[in-house]
Amino acid sequence: MSRPLRFLLAAALCAALLVMLAPLALAASGPPPGWTKIATGGLGNPNNGALFGFVNFRGRQYCFVPATGDPSSGPAVPVWTWDGTGFAKAAADGFGDSHNTALMPVCEFQGELYVGTTNVTGGQIWRSPDGSHWERVDLSSILTPNDDNCQPLGVQDGRLLLDIDNYGGTGSRAYSYDGATFTPASTPAYGMDGQSVSSAIVLQGKVHMVLNRRNAVGPLPVVPLAYTGGTTWTPTALEGFGDAANTSVYILRTDGVTSTAAPATSTAPRYGASTAPAGRRSTSAR
Repeated sequence: MSRPLRFLLAAALCAALLVMLAPLALAASGPPPGWTKIATGGLGNPNNGALFGFVNFRGRQYCFVPATGDPSSGPAVPVWTWDGTGFAKAAADGFGDSHNTALMPVCEFQGELYVGTTNVTGGQIWRSPDGSHWERVDLSSILTPNDDNCQPLGVQDGRLLLDIDNYGGTGSRAYSYDGATFTPASTPAYGMDGQSVSSAIVLQGKVHMVLNRRNAVGPLPVVPLAYTGGTTWTPTALEGFGDAANTSVYILRTDGVTSTAAPATSTAPRYGASTAPAGRRSTSAR
């Protein structure tokens, strides 16, 4: 299963978990109290099964649409924004490249919006000072064969951290970026068979993410990590949040005080939320 589709599945199951736990009595029909529908019909494409808001930039909410077709052939992913009254496209689909089939989580750095893509010919990073005019960041010095996801992780100590995923055997890795130069920010595969990462958060000044791992035998327990400088990422919880069956996490969120992840198990379709205050180890609630 491709990473965008796993991202979609994880997000859907996270949402289901929240609905199950929320102390709300939803009406039998119609929208929940206080909610208004703002889009229908998949924004013109009935194959759009999900839309995730990522970041506010220059008064607009920028959104992520998972891949709706074959990652090798498209269609190119649309770049949607919401200004409070309606949706509009902020760029040509796929930034003009039909192989850009999904957008990664985005972040602001040095006054510009940075967006990563999934692309079978090599993931890309695009940036914009205003959300309308876009420039492709040159990654030629750091890309290798089979790199297909580029994801901005967040800003720490004045530098942008980004992850590049590689499913061809070399694993994922991180770089820091000062706006002109890339510097390795991890060892290959994070030194622990890393293949991809969850969406990241910045919590009390540090970038946090969850590393999804795989070796020649199969998937391994995930490892929650925080960036601590150089090429070092420090575990913030036990492998798999204490459960070896927790082998993937694609959604990580924070309210500024705690971080929450929803790990998926390799043995059954059971999901659990793991939450921990900053600086403490997370524990899995199953």
